[in-house]
Amino acid sequence: MLEQALAACGRWRREGLRLTMSVNLSARSNFSDELVEAVEALLQRHGVPAEALTLEITESSVIKKTRPDRGGARRLHALGIGLSIDGLRTGYSSLSYLRQLPVQEVKVDKSFVTTMLDPPSPETPRCVRSIIDLGANLGLVVVAEGVEDAATWAELERLGCHNLQGFYLAAPMPISDFVEWLAAREGRLVPIQRLH
Repeated sequence: MLEQALAACGRWRREGLRLTMSVNLSARSNFSDELVEAVEALLQRHGVPAEALTLEITESSVIKKTRPDRGGARRLHALGIGLSIDGLRTGYSSLSYLRQLPVQEVKVDKSFVTTMLDPPSPETPRCVRSIIDLGANLGLVVVAEGVEDAATWAELERLGCHNLQGFYLAAPMPISDFVEWLAAREGRLVPIQRLH
């Protein structure tokens, strides 16, 4: 999957589309030396600068496994590759990984986002706001997952989260359809900066 994503990203960049790419790592990935070397080789093969890649690791998969190799994560960071914690919640373990790893981005868990407007649950919007505020205070990019309607989008923007992901923006699509979709969005108010 990483090879396909970087091949597409390299092709788009050669065509003048300065896009970046986020790729989910497998739950088995642990920032090993082999992973770092493979990522570096793929970036070179496809002509993608390291700064154009963010690797996402799910919080739940990290917690279930042994602790991630911080040395490998630091090597990826030193290359310029971004690191994102996907599905961030508000527990101690979440904060622990933010402290242990060179993270640049956090993604608000979809379960919070899809229910944040459901009454009568004031706790969920508070959790979302807490994650957004935490990310801002730590200088991290915050992405909200699971945005499926305009009302949720508007509420997230009101809370200070301007990076969104979900079916309201676009359903998953084949790589071959992406450039056409992007061209159709040209001129709209929502800038496309990172492909999640």
